[in-house]
Amino acid sequence: MIELITLGHVRLLAAGADSATTGQPKRIALLAYLAVTGEAAGRRRDELLAAFWPELGDDEARRALRQALHYLRRVLGPNVIVGNGDEVAIQRDLLRCDAVVFEQLARSGDAEAALALYQGDFLQGFYVPDVAPELEEWVDRTRARLRRRAAAVAWSAAECAERERDGGRAIERARRACELEVDHEAGWRKLMKLQQQLGDRAGALRSYNELCERLDKEYGVRPAAETIALAESIRVSNPPVVATAGEAVTPSLVSHVEDQSLAAGSEVNRVAAAGRHATRSYAIGSLLLLLVALGGFAAIRARSEHRDVPSLVSSRALSARDRIVVGDFADGAGDTTLAAAVTQAVRVDLSQSPFVRVLPPS
Repeated sequence: MIELITLGHVRLLAAGADSATTGQPKRIALLAYLAVTGEAAGRRRDELLAAFWPELGDDEARRALRQALHYLRRVLGPNVIVGNGDEVAIQRDLLRCDAVVFEQLARSGDAEAALALYQGDFLQGFYVPDVAPELEEWVDRTRARLRRRAAAVAWSAAECAERERDGGRAIERARRACELEVDHEAGWRKLMKLQQQLGDRAGALRSYNELCERLDKEYGVRPAAETIALAESIRVSNPPVVATAGEAVTPSLVSHVEDQSLAAGSEVNRVAAAGRHATRSYAIGSLLLLLVALGGFAAIRARSEHRDVPSLVSSRALSARDRIVVGDFADGAGDTTLAAAVTQAVRVDLSQSPFVRVLPPS
């Protein structure tokens, strides 16, 4: 069986050995076109002339087609390519094209076999000069179509592995699907959720970082808000419960455990946030208290060392019996703990002065 490899590095395997493809790109591309698009009836010669030799006149183009077919028959054998009047066709039982077999396996549901066959993009890095724009567009469309099909096959393989409780293979197939469709963020979110569900939260965040880098490099954009929110929820969530060896976890049980973990995690986060808030307020208040106290101590020392500086009483700004009311401080952000701490700090500082008697709040 002669094999034409078009997915990845283009090769023609005839008689058990690689045939030269680099020196005959147009003729190999003609063979690939016939193999992928040719039905039992084949392709019309006029169509092939317009696609592969658009710059030549009619007679020259027909001569070039005859030479290309003669070369292919000499390499493949006389029966692989057959002519039927104005049409040229491939004998499919004599030539195996990986792109054709890949689609057949994908349609039959054999995801693993199809994925193993997909070794790269269609005609990857294979440049064919002096062809019609329509042929270049056909190559681009075929490449994109097969790539999307490969991504769908990879997701099918990942779901099959997940049903079989093979988490490592499920993540591997899901990652390959994402690599085939970098800009399909829904797929990346599925990968991240799968990794989190299997207990690999760090791997989920690495996948998110990889997505960010690829989107920035390829398109200069950031992930969608939904993807960012998912990454943040994974970052702050608790690791899910993982079954011990020999213990099966059903999907419903996993869902129930995750729901309880999320609820408990939310409550813990709220309590932790309140604790952090109170700790921050207490720390700030203590710092302010220390600073104010130090400032008051410095002021007392300065007052005792510089008696020539008039006091508020001696300068008649205040009488000996005047009272100063210090109201409670208020925090604009609603942090009552911090406001109370600052108020108390000022009261304590004033009480250190020998010239001031602080009345109780009552």
